[in-house]
This record gives sequence, structure tokens and C-alpha cells, in this order.
Amino acid sequence: MNRLFTKIKFSCFSFKVKSLFFVFFLVHTSSYANNCNETVKEIYQNIISSIGNNSLLEPNLQFSTQERSVAFMSSQGITIEQKVIDLFCGTENFEDKIAYIISHELAHYYLEHSWMSNTGLSYASSIGGFIEDSSYTKEQRKLAETQADLYAGFYGQISGYNTLGYGSVALSKVYESYGLPKELPKYPSFDERLEIINSRIKIADDLVLLFELGNIFLKNKNYNSAKYCFEFILKSKFNSREIYNNLGLSYLLYGISISEKPISTLVYPIYIDQQTRAEVTTTRSGSFTDSPEEMILEAHKLFE
Repeated sequence: MNRLFTKIKFSCFSFKVKSLFFVFFLVHTSSYANNCNETVKEIYQNIISSIGNNSLLEPNLQFSTQERSVAFMSSQGITIEQKVIDLFCGTENFEDKIAYIISHELAHYYLEHSWMSNTGLSYASSIGGFIEDSSYTKEQRKLAETQADLYAGFYGQISGYNTLGYGSVALSKVYESYGLPKELPKYPSFDERLEIINSRIKIADDLVLLFELGNIFLKNKNYNSAKYCFEFILKSKFNSREIYNNLGLSYLLYGISISEKPISTLVYPIYIDQQTRAEVTTTRSGSFTDSPEEMILEAHKLFE
């Protein structure tokens, strides 16, 4: 009888332990997922800050429990599915992979690829209905994807994420997890998407390097070289207030350097922006002259 009672007590204890472990597992899993979602929100805001395009209303970030579109742009903002977050949550370079997906969709938004709405990161199954629209050719869609990946690379990198470096990995896992066909009519194939990502890496790296070199030239009073770097980025249709600020500094500091005293000896409340935001527009190119007044006026225009 005592043995039976002991056995029953042990069974009850074992059941309680298992129950507590199960509850702990659920709480831990839920907490882990919530942490990943919070990280996604942080990544989203960092990239938005890097883009810094106030000409368009900042899109809202939304989470979805559906499992069909990965991530997509719509009139409600940018939606990312919980499935894809969970797919990368806890894996190595989680932030870089999610940053690629987020920055790619934000690039479509800020490049105003409105026809890409609800296409699901442009490769999810929901694209089927859109492909029936013959208004756009495969080459047009390929161009849009190429633009989006380049902007994703630039935006992501200046935000601190290696988006294109892990873009191929993220894309491959998404195709596998969602069971997406690698060939879609009138749309870049899976292999073409990988080729687009890889072909944009060097260009994005070069643009970021130019920005960093421009800052170094400014610090070392090589104003003409700094001006060249910032203007090259702007001519590549990436602009932000930081790039304009630093280009303006190139003119201002050069103007001050060729001015007579006391202007050339004063200390000015200026600073170099070390991080940039990118948006799409164009700017005109200027050149240095021997007139301090002209240089300072040009700086004023760029600051505005």
C-alpha cells in the first residue's frame, strides 16, 4: 500500500513538473517571439530614419498571422508576417535577414512603386493575381526589383545592417519555407532575383564608401574631394538632409578658408553628419570659385 501511495505521489509530482515545464516553455517561447518582434520594430525605425524622406507619409509597420505573402506594401503601410519573423528568429544574423525584407519593401514604398502593392515582397504566392495584369512587362518588374534591392542595400548598410550580404540567404529560406515556385510568368525567376541581389552589393558598398570618404575629406580640409563624393551620391539619385548638409559644409568651409580675417579665424557652430538618410531626387552640380561670398551663399542654399 505504501509503495502504491509513493508511486502515486511520484506520478503526481512528475505530472506537475512536466506541466510546469510546459508552461515555462510556452512563456519562454512567447517571450522570445515578442523580443524578436520588438527587434523588428527597432530595425524598421532605424531604416526609416536612414531613409529620412519626409515627402511621403511614414508608412506604418503591421504584423500579420497570415502565411501567404511574407511582407508587402499596401495603403495601410508595410506588413510583415509572423511566419517569416519566426523563420529567422533566433538564427545567426537575424537582424540582417529581416532588415533585407523590411528595407526592400520600404524601397518599393519610397520609390513609389505603387503597382507593387500587395505583391508580397514581390515574390510571394499572392503575386499570382497581379501577374495577370499585362500592363507591365517582365523587364519593368525586373528593373523595379533591381532598384529596390540597391536601395535596400544602401538604406540597410547606412543603418548598420548587412542587408544585401544576407539577402540571398533570406530569399532562399523564404522560397523554401513558403513553398514558392522558382519560375513565375512575366516575373524575375528565383535565380534572377539572386543575381539581382548579388549584382547590387558592390554598388551599394561603393556609395556608402563614398559617403564615408567624403566625411574624411571634410575633416582633413580637402573640400573639393569631399564635394565630389557627396555630389556623386546625389547624382546617383540618393539624397538626404545629411548628404546636403555635408555638401553644404564643403562649400562653407572652403569659403571660410579663402576669406580674410576675422571670418577665417572664427569658430562656427557646424557639424559633419556621420550617418546619412536616402531618398530619391536629383540635384544640380556646382563648382568652387575664388569668391568667399559665392561659396557661403551656395552653402546656404544647400543647407536649406
